Order: sequence, then C-alpha cells, then structure tokens
Amino acid sequence: MTDADLAQLLRSTMHAFDATLRATLAGDEHAAGEVLRGSGARRGEQSAAREAVLARTWVPGPTKAEQLEYVADLGCVGELVDELARHVVAGGDPHALSPTNQLTVAVLLDAGGRRLRQLADSPVGPFLQPSHLGCGKTLLEVADHGTHGGSPTAALCAGLAAVLLRATRHASRAA
Repeated sequence: MTDADLAQLLRSTMHAFDATLRATLAGDEHAAGEVLRGSGARRGEQSAAREAVLARTWVPGPTKAEQLEYVADLGCVGELVDELARHVVAGGDPHALSPTNQLTVAVLLDAGGRRLRQLADSPVGPFLQPSHLGCGKTLLEVADHGTHGGSPTAALCAGLAAVLLRATRHASRAA
C-alpha cells in the first residue's frame, strides 16, 4: 500500500504526532492549537485513503480488510493526537507533568516517531530487525505505563502507543 493518499495521511499524522508531543512536553498551548486546526484536513486525508483502498478491485478481500484497518488505525492515531492537543490547550494535567510522565512523553515521541517513519518507509518492513523489535518493545512499555493510574497525559500516551502497535500489525498483514 504505497499510494499517494496513504503517503499523505502518514506524513500529516507524523507531523501532528511530533508537534503534539513536543507541545505536551513544553506546555505549548499555541502549538497544540495549531495541531487542532489541521484536524479536519487529516480526517479528509483519512477518508481519501480509505476510498483509495475501496477502489482497488484487484485486491483480495482479506488483504483489503487489513488495509482498511490500517487506514482506520492511522485515523485513530490522529484522533488521539487531537485529544492530547485539546488536553494541552485546556491547560494539561492538574499539576505539572511529573518527571516520570515527562519521560513517558519523551519516550513515546522517540519510539512512536520512529515507528511512523518505519511505516512510511516500508509498511511490510523486516519487522524482525532489531530496530523494529526494539521500537515495538518500547511502545509496549509506554502502553503498559499509562494503564497504572497515571495522569490523563500518561493514559493518552498509552493509547497512542497501543494504536501504533495495532497499526504495525495491520500494515504488515496488508502488504
């Protein structure tokens, strides 16, 4: 799946992901607001990518279903990014981010950004390469950390990590 619509959706998702997590670390309400202003365009790109998959008449049904799930996963990443951006615009967590939660955001920024670039470079990828496995393990740790009664920011980061892992699975099956 390397069509232009999917490539554009990935690019805009990567940009919004990066900008939102950086805004979260900095408490930058303006930057988070900019991400939210691009939300409608990203939803339109997701719709275009979905339509492009549906238009492929030569793709077997199970593969097409995985491709549609992959596009939906990227849309879910966008929705969670928007939710985190709204959280930042609203003032963030009730207290300043703890060092642990700052680390969670920073680790997700790194690992999630790497995973999105890996998906953009090659959705199939050799997922058994150490860089892919290491990235996946890090995302699993972030997903697990946010489920232990942390802050709203940690919970949103956990959700993002989980969706990125799911997107990886669908991308590899869709290829």
